[in-house]
Amino acid sequence: MKLLLSLLLVLGASAATAQTALFDDGGTSSLKITQAEFGLNYEQVRTEYTLGYGFEVPRVFKSVTTRKWNDNSEGAEEFTTIEAYVPQAGNKYERAWGADVSGGAFKVINTELGQSTEQGCCDSPNRGQMYDLGTGRYVLTHLRDSLIDVRVPNAVTPDRYLASVEDADAPETLGTRTYIGTIGYFNAEGRRELVRIYAGLGEGWGAEFTELQGTVTEGNELGSYDGLTWIDLFAADGSADPVQAFKGFGIKGEILYEENQEKFEIKIKDDKIDQRHSTFSSDLRAVFVAP
Repeated sequence: MKLLLSLLLVLGASAATAQTALFDDGGTSSLKITQAEFGLNYEQVRTEYTLGYGFEVPRVFKSVTTRKWNDNSEGAEEFTTIEAYVPQAGNKYERAWGADVSGGAFKVINTELGQSTEQGCCDSPNRGQMYDLGTGRYVLTHLRDSLIDVRVPNAVTPDRYLASVEDADAPETLGTRTYIGTIGYFNAEGRRELVRIYAGLGEGWGAEFTELQGTVTEGNELGSYDGLTWIDLFAADGSADPVQAFKGFGIKGEILYEENQEKFEIKIKDDKIDQRHSTFSSDLRAVFVAP
């Protein structure tokens, strides 16, 4: 009898240990519809949890998104409160930081960055606002779902990124040419270098980057999944030196207006934009901006 009682106590203690909650949280979702002067107003609240894999123990990111819109107007207003939970002693989760951001659809890019997306309206592009997963610090905003994550396999070397980025400081004109957009090369700390691109638009014409895609040289690999493009630099497999590792890749795109089909390709060498070998077709002008 004593042996049976001892065994039951051990099994009970093991079951209690196995059921100890490391993370236990709840959220609410709601929808409110009200009559307005013109049409109906909608307010929807959604709570979601996103797991950040790649860490020793997955991190948890709670996002509460409020979306407001009217059925007689285009677009919606969307903002999100993000809370990050990190495992501490005994792998029990504790709140590490919180941030209020614009946009919604929060997702984890990798172990460095997360992103909320502000959907474009009325010919404006989607805006992917990026945040440091360790602190919640805002990094920068990329446009048109253009983000490319550049990785060195089998190394702890921090990633690099290429994208069409928001650039409020870019002059609207360069001589007779009009500003089209900016390509940024950056890391999780922020921008490293920019390329501002201008084209000879006729009066009344507008244009933007199209067909943006990554490029690689032999030995490296390009792929995409869930709206994110990545480049694996297998030619630099295991390298801990960023200057040696980050080369042999780039980004290219087109700019269409009037009868013009202009093209560009921006290349990276020695962990910086390779001005000498980047190419721009005849009606384009590029301005390279250092950190």
